[in-house]
Amino acid sequence: MEKDSRRGIWRRYWSDRQRFLFSSIDLDVNKGVVDFFHEHLKGAKRVLDIGVGGGGLADKLKQKNPGMKLVGVDIAIPERRLESASFVSGEAERLPFLDSSFDAAYSSLTLSHTDMDKSARELLRILKPGARAVLLLHKKGSLLHSQVKMKCDQIRIISDEFRKEAMNYEWVRNKLADLDGELALNRPLLDSLEKAFSSEAEAKSFFEARGFAVEESKLFKDGSGSADLGIGLILRKAKQ
Repeated sequence: MEKDSRRGIWRRYWSDRQRFLFSSIDLDVNKGVVDFFHEHLKGAKRVLDIGVGGGGLADKLKQKNPGMKLVGVDIAIPERRLESASFVSGEAERLPFLDSSFDAAYSSLTLSHTDMDKSARELLRILKPGARAVLLLHKKGSLLHSQVKMKCDQIRIISDEFRKEAMNYEWVRNKLADLDGELALNRPLLDSLEKAFSSEAEAKSFFEARGFAVEESKLFKDGSGSADLGIGLILRKAKQ
């Protein structure tokens, strides 16, 4: 996804979330996920949140770690001012920070929507030697991926039916325009999900090949334990 296109989509997301098919699935503020980030970020002073969005996860981490100095970066400026972090506009592939400038970094459900190779190298660059990165990544075939794909397929089927009558009725043409607009918003995000890692092993190998030591990985499941939600990784930059 091109930078300008991605920026526009995420700005729309934060201003009009209900039009996005995955807006009701707030995995990154799930208690188990918050505890995962908190446990592995404890003690870090200056911490970067890559893809801070509306600041939901940052708020929860700040409550648990009052002494943590959080800096949030996002390609689209959130609609509300962040209460728990200072905000910088920027993209994961070109972070606007000096080398070795953070004690830790984390990212929740963001890197899968970027050029992962560039983002991983930037993440390594801005971390201090020996610093840790905590990631939650989308997983191909996850519950979210399946739900978004099903919804997009449903929209396409309905659109095809409406298109047959579009020349005869104005209300049909208006409805069709709404459906086409909804699909156009969500299709690039579905494309990102379909390129996500398919397993913990694939995710670990990717980051190891880019200079990280992988200390831990975790496959997050839904409440029933039957559906995958995402892949958690604990990464470490080598000490120099």
